[in-house]
Amino acid sequence: MCSLASDSKVMTCAAVWRMPKELESGSHESPDDSSSNAQTLELLCHLDNTAYGNMAGVAWEPMGDGKKVISLADNHLLLWDLQESSSKAVDDCVITLLVHS
Repeated sequence: MCSLASDSKVMTCAAVWRMPKELESGSHESPDDSSSNAQTLELLCHLDNTAYGNMAGVAWEPMGDGKKVISLADNHLLLWDLQESSSKAVDDCVITLLVHS
């Protein structure tokens, strides 16, 4: 997740990154040069939440096919489809949460 400041507003956003193969589950050994870990991450896609408000949280279960991500942005619950052929996540389903005062 990230925060962007513009015109005295802060907008939070999120992205999905892929870890290097040597750090994925099943490998408990650290690479020789631990300082290179962050540099080897691969950006898969940004979650474009500009139409839904500030991103509050993201949940992803990579153990299945890893193609779905759920996020919460202001009063919206979003289900994202991570398309393998693209670097863009598509909002598959949007649920607007009603807040009662």
